[in-house]
Amino acid sequence: MTNVAVLRKNAPCWHVSLAYGLVMERREDRYRIEADDGVSLWVCKAEGCLLQPDIGDRVLITADVAAGGYILMVLDKVGACYDMVFPGEASLRTEAGPLKLQADDIIVCGDKSVALEAPEIEIAGISGKVRFAVCSLLTSILEVRSKKAVQVIDILDSVIGRATERVRDSFRWIENLEQIRAGRIRTIVKDRFSVKAGHASLISEEEVTIDGEKIHIG
Repeated sequence: MTNVAVLRKNAPCWHVSLAYGLVMERREDRYRIEADDGVSLWVCKAEGCLLQPDIGDRVLITADVAAGGYILMVLDKVGACYDMVFPGEASLRTEAGPLKLQADDIIVCGDKSVALEAPEIEIAGISGKVRFAVCSLLTSILEVRSKKAVQVIDILDSVIGRATERVRDSFRWIENLEQIRAGRIRTIVKDRFSVKAGHASLISEEEVTIDGEKIHIG
């Protein structure tokens, strides 16, 4: 190893050598390095070396007689994949200002779960897709504004305390049966009310009232 730096502290001294080398082999958390001077040795990745070394990468290493060897940094990558690997729990944090991630494509993967927590969360984009096998939405206030919405649902069950709708035109096609159970039903039509059926039945347990200026039957 050609480059040698001697660190001195009081009387004792530690001889630390720095060298360039190539990663030739990996076994668990140890790497075999072929140094430029031809020396081959096994070293570990330093905690400060965040970039994951791969076979064929050119690295800067240090060899300490007492502590062993370490990969200090990755100098040149042979591949296009850059991985930052942490052996334990890790966090990215800024003391002030935003933390920005920018790329052509960003993928967030969690082996167990992914959680987003903030007083305010905003998601904006031109198009989006959401796919869940099971989805639960809990909110105090929900406001949805859409120019066009399409729903395709196999079974829909709704439990609503109160529903108010304002619709300009409403069209419904029911293939089989529509059944309504209510305590009272009141229908107010401003202009014309028309009912057409193949068979029609009006059954009342008490009384039926029909009132109008003209009544045509038949």
